Amino acid sequence: MQGVVVGLDISPAMLRRASDGGVARLVHQREYSVTMATGDYLSMLDLFACGRFLRQHLGPTRWQDFRESVAAKVAVHGLKAVEYTSRYHVGVGTRRG
Repeated sequence: MQGVVVGLDISPAMLRRASDGGVARLVHQREYSVTMATGDYLSMLDLFACGRFLRQHLGPTRWQDFRESVAAKVAVHGLKAVEYTSRYHVGVGTRRG
């Protein structure tokens, strides 16, 4: 079975292990520079993969505390924008079975 695997901010090694048979080859990798308003970034924490992981790991109360702590630290420094690089890797592989 031929398939496409797409990842965000993952290494090519992780991409190769993404399916049972592994990814035969890395087809495309791309980096995008992102700049967004700090408020938008903070409101999107729930949607980002790292945010979803943290929310699950911390539980509702500690997650809310974390979000408030990050917002307070950003406010103290007066940051108007957040800049980061998103990395995307696309690979094609054959799945065993």
